[in-house]
Amino acid sequence: MPLKGRRRLIRRLEKRADEVVQDVTVWTYQQILKRTPKQTGRLQTSWVVSIGKPGGDHVVYTDAGRLQQAIQRAIAIGRTAKAGDVVFITTRQAYARAVEFGDAEHKPAAMVRLAAAEVPLAVARAVRKAARKPA
Repeated sequence: MPLKGRRRLIRRLEKRADEVVQDVTVWTYQQILKRTPKQTGRLQTSWVVSIGKPGGDHVVYTDAGRLQQAIQRAIAIGRTAKAGDVVFITTRQAYARAVEFGDAEHKPAAMVRLAAAEVPLAVARAVRKAARKPA
């Protein structure tokens, strides 16, 4: 294969690897949101996606329109992830740990642990999806 063809192949493979990371990031974020109990909505709306270091905009939105904006922003950030990036999905809500693991009054929701346990399956699905794309 000529050098030019190899470079093109490498670029296509790198792009597909990035798409896998992006798909898995967005899927994981959505799973955490879906599994987060909603009493006031504060915890559910406080999850943020960041790349390279934990953090980001931890503003909590309680009205539906602004919640949708926060979700769209988190997904947009997830769609910028590249293969090799470290992606964080975090919250600054102090009671998130009690919700995740439970406490004397509440059963554990395990929203992060359940999503994390399913990441290998999400990776496999994303790889299959990327492999089916035409060259």
